[in-house]
Amino acid sequence: MEPARGRSRVRKGRIKREMEYSFLYGPSGSGKTNLSFKKMIRASEEHPEKHFFVIVPEQYSMLMQKRLLELHPRHASGNLEVMSFNRLAWKVFAELYVRNPEVLDDTGKAMLLRKVASEHASELRVFSGKLKKAGFTEHVKSMISEMYQYGVKPEDLKKAAGAGLRLPLRRKLEDLSVLYEAFDNTIRDRALPTEQVLHVFAEVAERSTLLKGAVFLFDAFTGFTPVQYTLIEKLLLMAESLSFNVTLGHEVFPFRKSGEEDLFRMSTEMIAKIMEIGERNGTSVKDAFCTLRSSSSSQQSELDFLEAHFLRYDGAVWTEIPEKIRVLESRDPAGEAERTALEILRLVKEKGYRYREIAVIAADMEESASLLSHEFRRQGIPFYMDRNLNVSANPLPELLRAALNCVTDYYSAGAFLRFLKCSLVPGSMLLKAQCDNYMKAAGIRGYRRLSAPWTYLPGSEQGTDLAELNTFKDGILRLLEPLRLLFDGGTAEVGPVVRALKSLIEETGAEEALQLRKKRFEEESDAEHAREYERVCDECLRIMTEMEELLGGERLNREEMNGILESGLNEIRVGQIPAFADRVQVGDLTRTRLGKVRALFLTGANDGLLPSLRQKGGVLTDREKTALKELGITLSPTAREDLCTQRYYLYRMLTSPTEQLSLSYALYDRAGKTLRPSGILMHLFRLFPKLVPEKAAISETETEEPLFSGLQAERLLVRDLRAAREGEMLPELRDLLIARD
Repeated sequence: MEPARGRSRVRKGRIKREMEYSFLYGPSGSGKTNLSFKKMIRASEEHPEKHFFVIVPEQYSMLMQKRLLELHPRHASGNLEVMSFNRLAWKVFAELYVRNPEVLDDTGKAMLLRKVASEHASELRVFSGKLKKAGFTEHVKSMISEMYQYGVKPEDLKKAAGAGLRLPLRRKLEDLSVLYEAFDNTIRDRALPTEQVLHVFAEVAERSTLLKGAVFLFDAFTGFTPVQYTLIEKLLLMAESLSFNVTLGHEVFPFRKSGEEDLFRMSTEMIAKIMEIGERNGTSVKDAFCTLRSSSSSQQSELDFLEAHFLRYDGAVWTEIPEKIRVLESRDPAGEAERTALEILRLVKEKGYRYREIAVIAADMEESASLLSHEFRRQGIPFYMDRNLNVSANPLPELLRAALNCVTDYYSAGAFLRFLKCSLVPGSMLLKAQCDNYMKAAGIRGYRRLSAPWTYLPGSEQGTDLAELNTFKDGILRLLEPLRLLFDGGTAEVGPVVRALKSLIEETGAEEALQLRKKRFEEESDAEHAREYERVCDECLRIMTEMEELLGGERLNREEMNGILESGLNEIRVGQIPAFADRVQVGDLTRTRLGKVRALFLTGANDGLLPSLRQKGGVLTDREKTALKELGITLSPTAREDLCTQRYYLYRMLTSPTEQLSLSYALYDRAGKTLRPSGILMHLFRLFPKLVPEKAAISETETEEPLFSGLQAERLLVRDLRAAREGEMLPELRDLLIARD
């Protein structure tokens, strides 16, 4: 560890205060977290009367809490706590007896915004024709969430609209200000958006005795939002000290301004912003220390070399054959998942690894998640998929959608059959199929013909028991009758509709059916789907309760009611809980935070996926965001900025394993289209000239092939039998058959 170079600890003429802040910076994997945790533990034991807080990103809090407790000599934190900004906010709210506001999550925002947009459609110029397009309301909701998060107000948009911008951007800003202001007025004094919790925290923080004189450590952040910087400024004036862990290459001077393309741009920008806040408030930099990687130059491994030169483009070359870095080539994504699973089994069964010491990072999580989970289950590998499940395709949300759609679509044949075929609607598959065939043959559509007795028997349906079919059909109609009566006048109140949908869940026995399916998934060791079926009913009931509380007395027409329910159900996400202590963690580059891992597999290292190209869409283009930034309105990063951010996340991820790094790519996608390796691999080949991709094909004449699972043996047997059928019998199989004869 060495002090920062070229900068005095306190500038001349600065007013020295008791409140101070410090930086601990260093490369990824240099031990910053362990060093600072040990320091905090010692201080907390020496001063039990003080409060010590470690502030980390929300998704990282449990992992860091575990690491802190492992380091603590008593394995108990006492006056030392690990939490996120939001958890600290709620702790202060409890201390000050602040009335806990009703928090409006993304689901509530989506439903309210749908209603607000329909009410103000006549005031919109650009968005009026787009509100009914699939996904557009979600884009507007995301933009409003951004504006809350970055502290942008409706009046800021109005002011920018009159600042001489191009006409298309001015029109967009005018429409956004209408929706944003109407949305803000609707929720005022009723609910608080999730992004506003920290704004409330900033308003009351100065009254907290819990924060006064406390010691803070900020770890694992790549930067802060404007409201988080506001909180840091308030804490700087209240706390005893603030410390910041910053990931920074050892060759980078922390106090210089970086270009947009620099790998550590976010880190240097964060340091500069914190120092600007400190100078504004007359506080001083107490310390700025740099941690270095533990290995000496004579003992440097290829992983240390990778950390020191990855994405630096400094001309450095590793002249030896890298043993700890591999590049695996597979035919397609399915083969890539299979090979990853076999490599994991090899590490566990040959090298003695534990599953929890292995991580898999997917460059394209949407594409890879299903393939990896399917392959890992078949190979018997315990794993945890670090993602929130979208359950909009689950049978229960589909039941609710289909029921409301049937009534609002006036019992059209397609809408009725959609509801009928829901797996949670009681009835045998035979009766449902007979009902479908009969309706098509007899041309039945509309409530009047559906509710009338079916007496005509088409020739194609001879042998059908009409009495049984009528009884079944009438039972289905009775399930929908409460909803039909509510819309008898063309509009309906939200509250009664929600209660009718809840009653439908009870009458169909949906909750019990979902629990039975959950048990089946548990028996199959499918923890992901078991969690989905365990939580989906509670989540749907929560959505409908929120819908009733926010819009209970509102009268909506059929189309509006359908749209609001659809918006709410589409926002349901179910978080995953690890089912095993010893399991492989599977995640993506930006969301996942890894602890200490010995081996890392990065899949999907193909051009366009690593780094990934942001999908086009959204309310504002990158050029429009840049124009607003020049006016002082900062929003989420542009595609160019996001690409630079991904490079930094990639650096942190690839430098996390201690023993083995494997990157894999596919030659073809699922449709058979040719794929190219990522440019990141080309950069690795320049750093390691002797690094050669390992081909996917298994030699047909290989005689000693290690087997790690029964599934692998089964696949090899099928391969050999196919070869024998085609007259290409392997020598060892032919010798075996001759010996048996």
